[in-house]
Amino acid sequence: MYNIKGVVFVMMCLFFSPFLPAQKSLSGLLDAEKSFAAYTKSHTIREGFLAFMDSTGLVFKNGKAILAIGYYQNQPLNKAILSWKPDFAVISSSGHLGVTAGPYELRAEKLSDKPVARGHFSSVWKMNVKGEWKNILDLGTEYPVGFVQGNSLFAKTLDKRNRATAAFDQVRMADSILNEALSHQDAPTIESYLTVETRLQQNGQLPITGIQKIVQRLLAMPSGTTLQYLGGGNSHEGDLVYTYGVTSLDNRQGNYLRAWVLQKKVWKLVLQTIR
Repeated sequence: MYNIKGVVFVMMCLFFSPFLPAQKSLSGLLDAEKSFAAYTKSHTIREGFLAFMDSTGLVFKNGKAILAIGYYQNQPLNKAILSWKPDFAVISSSGHLGVTAGPYELRAEKLSDKPVARGHFSSVWKMNVKGEWKNILDLGTEYPVGFVQGNSLFAKTLDKRNRATAAFDQVRMADSILNEALSHQDAPTIESYLTVETRLQQNGQLPITGIQKIVQRLLAMPSGTTLQYLGGGNSHEGDLVYTYGVTSLDNRQGNYLRAWVLQKKVWKLVLQTIR
């Protein structure tokens, strides 16, 4: 005879599992980000990143891309509270790769404390062979705590018709061309990679959209700034590609993260984060 309670329990576990194939969707991607944020807020920053970063996941420190697991394993526990929420999400048509972004706040010990830091995060998520969403890249910007963060949400599932073979090679070339254009303040080339959907997240500033606004801000980058590609990846179907690299000015180094989508057979930026 079947154990009815056991069967019901198993069915409930299956129904509420966050890693079911049904979660290969925009809502599933957003739920993964929200679960990451909730777990980190209720536990610690260290525990949150160790639980949700992929074993090959990267974070960025002073121009270097380093393994997140090793970095956070060596971090001491502290009482700081990191909270955030997604206000941007793009997912590939197959639902295996996604990009998220949104505002975060850091507090010293309690949620009732005033924020000691604010900024915007950007993350790349990939569904692993177990059907679990894992964070594979995380890069954030910081701006003054007095800046007011927006509340709107941009969320998009890519169209199955916009797929490409050799997608990564094409974007790798576009990434290098854009880096050269930024170094030489080549406005027309910069603009050619932007759309009305493009979001720019830059250190010290609130995120912005709008082609001309983004071009103006990028042209205002300090003279002598250089950008160099480090790595990247793409969705199975070649409709979503991410690239990342290092930014340099004098003796200081930072990083960038970009998400590219195919629109009418042309690669366009949907997100660019520069720290």
